[in-house]
Amino acid sequence: MDFKNLKWNWDMFGRTNAMGAILTSRGDWDEEAFFASGLLEIEQVMAHARSLGMRTRFHQGLDFGCGVGRLTQALAHYCDSVCGVDIAESMVTLATKSNRHGDKCRYHLIDTDDLQLFDDNSFDLVYSNITLQHMEPSYSKSYIKRILRIFANSVPRWPPSVSAARRTRYWWLASPRRKTGSSSERTQALSKYQQGFHF
Repeated sequence: MDFKNLKWNWDMFGRTNAMGAILTSRGDWDEEAFFASGLLEIEQVMAHARSLGMRTRFHQGLDFGCGVGRLTQALAHYCDSVCGVDIAESMVTLATKSNRHGDKCRYHLIDTDDLQLFDDNSFDLVYSNITLQHMEPSYSKSYIKRILRIFANSVPRWPPSVSAARRTRYWWLASPRRKTGSSSERTQALSKYQQGFHF
């Protein structure tokens, strides 16, 4: 699906059933429950970050593929300010209307497959979930490159010696949502995952 059609599809979802299109586990979301699910998700992410010895307070956050702001507003509890970006005008309109954090949360429509509205090193936190898989790999790869451009230098990075496959395995083993594997395996993975980050 090309970028124009992708934008059109998600704009239509925003005009018909935005919350159900974003979280398909339910088709009849009410607003309170929908935004509460965002708070829970971000709380779990930050709890896991703390368990790895990572910081959980940030200056400027970005929610990539913000939809109606479910995670943007949750991130506002951990950031001085946070921006949400989306390719669907209807989603951005709904996010702005649903905003409960005033100027602390700002929403932007992105009309192209780049993030030129942001300067280099603008954000010290970028979060995205259930977004990149909805687009062609060429677009997702392009966005990832541009996201790396706007990361602040304080963002943790893996050393080049650690392959992407190994990073992914350490994350999978260390994840609190993982249900299988021994406790010793998870402990070792946590140690290696922590060693992979340097600030």
